[in-house]
Amino acid sequence: MIAGTSYYPDNFPESEWSRDLEHIRDCGLKLVRFGEFSWQWYEHRENEFGFSAFDRFMDLAHRVGLGVVLCTGTAAPPSWLLHHYPQVYMIDQHGERHPGGRHMMSYNEPAARQFAERSILTLAGHYRRHPALHGWQIDNEPTMGESAEAERMYDYHPVTRARFVEFLKDCYPSLADLNRAWHTSFWSRTYTNWEEIEPPYSAKHPGNPGLWLAWMRFRARNVADWVAWQRDLLRSVDSTFLIGTNIPETGPSGNAWFGQDYEWQARGLDYVGADVYAFQGDRGEEAEVIAYSCDVLRSTAEQARAAFWVSETAGGPPRKPWASGGWWGEDFLAPATETFSRHGAEVLLYFRWRAEPGGAEFGGHATVGFDGVSSPLSAGLKKLLNSPAERMEVGPTVYLHYSQDSFRLAAGWDPHFAAGSTVHGWHRWFVDHGVGVNFLSDAGLVAKNWQAQDTLVLPYTTVLGSSLAAAVERAVRAGVLVILAPFTGFFDEEALFHQVAPGPRLHILSGVQVQTLEMPKPQPGHWEHHPEHELSVLTAVAKVEASSLARAEGGNPLIVAAGRVVSFLFDLGTLYETAAATEREWLRNYLDPRLSQV
Repeated sequence: MIAGTSYYPDNFPESEWSRDLEHIRDCGLKLVRFGEFSWQWYEHRENEFGFSAFDRFMDLAHRVGLGVVLCTGTAAPPSWLLHHYPQVYMIDQHGERHPGGRHMMSYNEPAARQFAERSILTLAGHYRRHPALHGWQIDNEPTMGESAEAERMYDYHPVTRARFVEFLKDCYPSLADLNRAWHTSFWSRTYTNWEEIEPPYSAKHPGNPGLWLAWMRFRARNVADWVAWQRDLLRSVDSTFLIGTNIPETGPSGNAWFGQDYEWQARGLDYVGADVYAFQGDRGEEAEVIAYSCDVLRSTAEQARAAFWVSETAGGPPRKPWASGGWWGEDFLAPATETFSRHGAEVLLYFRWRAEPGGAEFGGHATVGFDGVSSPLSAGLKKLLNSPAERMEVGPTVYLHYSQDSFRLAAGWDPHFAAGSTVHGWHRWFVDHGVGVNFLSDAGLVAKNWQAQDTLVLPYTTVLGSSLAAAVERAVRAGVLVILAPFTGFFDEEALFHQVAPGPRLHILSGVQVQTLEMPKPQPGHWEHHPEHELSVLTAVAKVEASSLARAEGGNPLIVAAGRVVSFLFDLGTLYETAAATEREWLRNYLDPRLSQV
């Protein structure tokens, strides 16, 4: 595994660069990454480029023996651009412009594209042959305006809204097809002209579920198109460039709100980077969070046939006078680095080398302090990076469906947002059993060539269209162990209810017809013969024609099997994720012998 760090020369005195880079090199690090926030450093004013200081840093990195991962600067457009061209700002659903900071520039506004293109081509052209250049990172954590809440979503810029309508025209052969797919006759919402379609304006009142799902898909595609556009610009300068981006793995909830589509962002890239930070205050929990995020983005990279990088992870503690989470000690980097290595990271970049004394990220995570001198963490890096680390073997393993459409729909409709806890919980279940986990996107599930020894889990696949249902049925026919959570297959790809859950034909193959999900009332439920163990999670109301493997108090089935199809009629993932360690152990001991019957 190649290791490096993020270092920002434009933020520190030039007289200290040499000392800092030599320190980085002597600790066993090979790469430095920077530039994602440096646009104004080389384009000081509109169309006034100056690379003299930038050149000196690149030359110094080469002399010291470090490779440089340069980033396009579009995550933080310069102040002069925003001041003179305010029309480039992203707009939220209330008509308010982005409050600033970063990720505030609309991906579709013509001036924004024009300035970004000139900046990228000038930077790439200037350094295309520089011997220190190792590769490129596109933008920084590309997201839809860093929106993560229902009442401040992006982008509602008029240009983006017009592009949404064009997106819909590509998705539906005619307006009549769209009206039929979205069941728009309800509440008199039938459209008679494409221009009548407006995006939903509130997750608290999302309106038509078909419109909501289409808008959330479009937002994710918009981010992915921004990445692809920059990828193609860089390739136009030099087709041999090593190009990737750093994707923030923020779980199913952030996946929806940030406008993420991991699979689409990864297409055509040489590497897929994950930004993974863990602040659990517990070493075991830190390892689980890191393992989960790595498995999600490593699986994405493998499906894209790209390398897997961890482009950012905390390189040290924050320096702040208030609590900021996490548990730190001189040996913190060792277990975290081992987990990254075991879960497939080929390149690992710590964030960041030197603490910033000011600016938006003042006092943030860093390996050394404000003065840049050696720290206990930096002193241990060389020994750490030269030590052998176990690499996780990813062969025949468990496959979990990562249903991004289900997460998007849930963002507007699921009051519990069970997606986050249940997907994490299923991952934890298998990791605790010593089993490797691969995540499959929709396309990955459809394309998978199944072997009889495989296991497929649908932890939160509420949206199950005909192609996905056929793919699951094909897995069943191949003899795969298929595990269905109670959320499976309520909706088709347009968010219309299936006649019966779990979706087309799966209710026949599983012997289960789920009507709805309920929380046990008025008191938590319990396992049959084990009243000391609660079942305080969503449980299915279902018609069952399959063999019961486990029951609740009162005799209602909780796990049933029909051949190699196992249906969980309660939310095991959330139960396991939220349980104490002793309760998790009991669940494993109780369920393992029952599941082994399948």
